[in-house]
Amino acid sequence: DGGRTPGDADFNAIRLGYHGDPTDFRVEPKWYAQAAKQEAHIARGMPRGAKTRAKAANSPLALDPDAFTLLGPQPLAGEYYGADRAAGRVNVVVSDPDDVTVAWLGADGGGIWKTTNCCSTSTSWTVKTDFPELASMAIDDMTMDPNNHDVLYAGTGDLNYGSFSFGSAGVLKSTDRGETWTLLGTDVFTMMYAPSAGGYPQYQAIGKVVVDPNNSNNVIAGTKTGLYVSNDAGVNWTGPCYTNSWTTQRQDMTGLAAVNISGSTKLYAAVGTRGTSTPVQPDLGNNGANGVYKAALPASGCPALADWTLLNSTLPSNNGTPSTTNGRIEIAVAPSDPQTLYAMVSNVSTSGIVGIYRTSDGGTSWTKLSSPTNTSTTVGTQMWYDAGLTVSPADPSVFFVSTVELLRGTYTTGSTATYANLTGSYSGGPVHPDNHARAIVGGDANFVINGNDGGVYYISNALTATSYSNATWTDMNNGLATIEVYGGDISANFATSATPKAAAGFQD
Repeated sequence: DGGRTPGDADFNAIRLGYHGDPTDFRVEPKWYAQAAKQEAHIARGMPRGAKTRAKAANSPLALDPDAFTLLGPQPLAGEYYGADRAAGRVNVVVSDPDDVTVAWLGADGGGIWKTTNCCSTSTSWTVKTDFPELASMAIDDMTMDPNNHDVLYAGTGDLNYGSFSFGSAGVLKSTDRGETWTLLGTDVFTMMYAPSAGGYPQYQAIGKVVVDPNNSNNVIAGTKTGLYVSNDAGVNWTGPCYTNSWTTQRQDMTGLAAVNISGSTKLYAAVGTRGTSTPVQPDLGNNGANGVYKAALPASGCPALADWTLLNSTLPSNNGTPSTTNGRIEIAVAPSDPQTLYAMVSNVSTSGIVGIYRTSDGGTSWTKLSSPTNTSTTVGTQMWYDAGLTVSPADPSVFFVSTVELLRGTYTTGSTATYANLTGSYSGGPVHPDNHARAIVGGDANFVINGNDGGVYYISNALTATSYSNATWTDMNNGLATIEVYGGDISANFATSATPKAAAGFQD
């Protein structure tokens, strides 16, 4: 507190998080990291009698004073849509390329979970991020080092444009295949995102993380405020790096890829700000920088501003001017052909899809494909939130599209693509709607793990199913306690009561 006392007005302003504006009461994520460092200096011990009270005979909880006790909620039954067991929102899924029984998921309300018995109804999950230094349990992206599969990175926060989105705690890194995690960049990624005048406080979020395929020391993170580059495997960071000079516009990075082209690394970055102002985020209309950009990754630091090229040849971009047409953008590279990329662009005015675009020459020219909204069911009514692309490892003409539903797309020739709705959530299908994450298992695109607002699901005939009616889905939400808690409370004498109670409100 810098020597201030509780009677000091400045001390109280800091204590309350008050900085002059009567509406500006906030808690910055970086304060948690600072507090954790201070707390580490305090000797640990249990108050006299605490263990006796915590394990009172009349309490069904038998709380452990040395570890968290899971209270739930476990996956809930009785959903209006999808399978009987629904967990919380899953933003990202990674399947181990060396062991099809191993996978990880990142939940928006529950951290990182790992399974070693994928993929069936009895699949079980273990949380790997219950440690006190992690001040945000929101995970938006996760990636495996392509050169060392023992190493994984994850970005914290939420860049899906919800109202009060969760803030970032930093970049998580594992060097033991996701068993344990270390928090990096706490002094870089926990800053407040300054709202426009009259707006509510917003927090930084890491929406994308990628590793240089030619040098594992180079890690790139895409955030609300541009790109950040680490050249020492996540220890130190340079940024923000900007892909454009439109400084009055938001720089939300919704798409990011690092691609090996003949031994050199090319970065593809999509600025995809939502484009529609909300009561708590009025500057989401500042989407003038939206577009897909390309640059060579230098030996160190950020690409120079002049090195970025806006790929706007037949691909929508806003060219510095706020637009009611082009909003969030997702991109994906074909693993079998690094010159083939897909881009998915949202329509701001309809919350649907402007189009899905394909390039086979590294982004020089793009073709707009047949629209997936031509399918018989609603698939794209909120692309600012439900969006994502994954290309088959074996076939660059096959791709999967996350929308309200999960679609399989097949490119044929020219601008023609066909789509199969694999989930049919609003038509009696077995999967919860609002899809975000995809992971192909064992390099075979017939087997796909799917993450959505109701947890995680597995399809074993993703290439051959013609629709959700003959798609073979498995609910893998067993024991996955990730339902997002928006608010709640516990009853008095919770730890010792014979009838302890908890109440909470959940997302979806």
